[in-house]
Amino acid sequence: MPVGSNPTSGHEIQPADGRTSFSFDLGCSLLTSPAPPGIYRDPVGRWNLYVRSGPVLAVRGDGTYLMCDRHQKPAGWQWLPISDLVRVSS
Repeated sequence: MPVGSNPTSGHEIQPADGRTSFSFDLGCSLLTSPAPPGIYRDPVGRWNLYVRSGPVLAVRGDGTYLMCDRHQKPAGWQWLPISDLVRVSS
C-alpha cells in the first residue's frame, strides 16, 4: 500500500474465488487473481489484512474467509463463505 494512502473506494471481493480489487486515494488500484487450477492441492490464502487491534482478516482462493485473533491456532479457525462479505467499503 502506498505510504499515507487510505482506501477510499473500498474493496470488492468475488465470492467464487476470492479475486479482490482494492482502490486507493492516490488513484491507484491493486488487483489479486487466483492461481491456475491444479497448482495447489489444498486451498491457498489469497491475502491477509492485519488490524492494529489484533484481528486478522484472511481470504482464500476457494471462496472462503476468516476473521480471527492473530495468535489463534489453525485448529480453531472457521472458514466462512465470502458471500457473507460481498462488498466491504471504507
